Amino acid sequence: MNGNYLNWLPKRYLNLLKNLQYILHVLCIVSFIYLGVKIFKGDNPLWMILISLFLVIGDVVLTKYVDLAKIMRKAFDFSDDDAISWRLLNEIVNRLVVKSSDRILDVGCGSGALTNLVAMNYPQNEVVGCDIFTTSNLGYKEFTKALCEQNAKLEGLENVSFLKEDARSLSFEDESFDVVVSNYVFHNIHNESRQALFESLRVLKKGGRFVIRDIFTESHYGDLDSLLKQLKDMGFQDVQFVEDRKELFVPYTKHQIMLDGSKLLVGRK
Repeated sequence: MNGNYLNWLPKRYLNLLKNLQYILHVLCIVSFIYLGVKIFKGDNPLWMILISLFLVIGDVVLTKYVDLAKIMRKAFDFSDDDAISWRLLNEIVNRLVVKSSDRILDVGCGSGALTNLVAMNYPQNEVVGCDIFTTSNLGYKEFTKALCEQNAKLEGLENVSFLKEDARSLSFEDESFDVVVSNYVFHNIHNESRQALFESLRVLKKGGRFVIRDIFTESHYGDLDSLLKQLKDMGFQDVQFVEDRKELFVPYTKHQIMLDGSKLLVGRK
């Protein structure tokens, strides 16, 4: 792939964490020096001992979080053709069943990686990527419509387009697409994950298929059994969760990269 698909963990946030870590390191050293001087003079500054203890605990926790952030950023580096990010997207593409006349929608396209990958694999099909393309939400301000279009141009794609859309309220008419895909999007829409999911499936044509990966946990979607039942009651067929294969995350584990609950939701309308 030739596009610039960025990284979902911006470098500026990693640098911010590193700067905070450095500040905590310095504060810990200063507090221990001050504490040592006080004790040497015969004082027993309990308040300073508590502050030093608090700083040490904070430093340990932040250090572990910085290490985790480094792992996540490396794991999802789109510039690496063998990165987890590409493996996950290819897994979605490999599960698609597409007819030559099918119209495909990628909800929450970000930098256009999945949209373009689908378009490359199905050059005869129209592929639409949509995203809210906000400048403030979740720090993804670099993920713009212009970036998606530039990436599509770099890939030499002519069967793809990008639109500004809110996943909770899409402007598309009912049954506008034959295939809907999405990758790690709806869990970001706090307290409205189900709404966004149902809205994305609303635009599927009768008989249309969907392959959606997300962090499917009760904290985001409520009871998952009830979610499957609700979809089946709405008329969706062959609906099921498919656990992501562990091999996709080698050499990183799901626990290391905070992806517990990562799975695919697949089915047809």
